[in-house]
Amino acid sequence: MSDTNHLVSSESASGEEPVASMTAPYPFDEPSADVILRTSDNVDFHVRKAILEEASSMFATMFSLPQPPIGSEQGPQDSSPAIVPVSEPSEVMDPLLRMCYPAVPPTLSTLEEVAPLLKAADKYQMHDLLAVLTDKWAVLAEFNSLKAYMFAIIYDLEDPARVAAKHSLRDISLCEYRDTLLANISFGSISALVMYREDCARAADKAAKEFAREKKSFTVRTTCPVTTWTITSA
Repeated sequence: MSDTNHLVSSESASGEEPVASMTAPYPFDEPSADVILRTSDNVDFHVRKAILEEASSMFATMFSLPQPPIGSEQGPQDSSPAIVPVSEPSEVMDPLLRMCYPAVPPTLSTLEEVAPLLKAADKYQMHDLLAVLTDKWAVLAEFNSLKAYMFAIIYDLEDPARVAAKHSLRDISLCEYRDTLLANISFGSISALVMYREDCARAADKAAKEFAREKKSFTVRTTCPVTTWTITSA
């Protein structure tokens, strides 16, 4: 089925005109789907409850709740699929749902693509998908740790922020990326990263001195102290 526009009965935020929505492309345009996810930019994803229930604990719980009968005051007036509004835009929901469907998965090659998907997968309790995305994040963060840390803070992703912070230990200085960090995240989040790096440096220095006293040839392999910080976006 090709993309189609249709008018939704609900009104826009201004209360003046109906909101025009667009049907998402295949495979999210099937008329046999039994639920519609409507994104923040008014794109309708026609999906199957069974697939969402398998992929998402949150949707499984939602669909298990008793629904008002058709034609009742609280329920729908016909047998058309229920519309579930979601806060994510279509550019996030499309790859997220494609990773749940038996379809060709999206190609994710940047931190900008993975960060919002991590946030959404965590929100909807898509545990298997979250594990896949976390592994992808770790690979990408290894090669651009400071940018990864910034996106993790922006999207309030604590564990990915820790992964990025650990990878940042390979970067001798934060100066090159300082202005970008300051422009996008809070000073407190930057300070947390600086303190973590300093703690790790002290731990490595202590280990090196202990080995040096024994006059042995060695390669320093040490575990940084566990640092706890509160993520605060700008």
